[in-house]
Amino acid sequence: MSEILSRSQVKHLAKLANLKLTLEEEEALGIDISEILNYFSQISRLNLKKTEPLTQATEIKNIMRQDKIRNKAIPTPKYFKAKILWTN
Repeated sequence: MSEILSRSQVKHLAKLANLKLTLEEEEALGIDISEILNYFSQISRLNLKKTEPLTQATEIKNIMRQDKIRNKAIPTPKYFKAKILWTN
């Protein structure tokens, strides 16, 4: 794979992301990001003019039931009563 990002660009990205990288990590990150960008360049070369946009990867529909109100309204006070657990 050809390297797309220079070391200075990798350092700049690390600074923006507030990452402290060693030289080995900078090299590895540069290679990883370059591979990702190469993959995107492959995708951008595809002819997708007749492809419809995908909003969902599967055709799964919501199969949940409708909510039904079954309990009767019981008037409740605006406060709760609780047992005294300890005293001073």
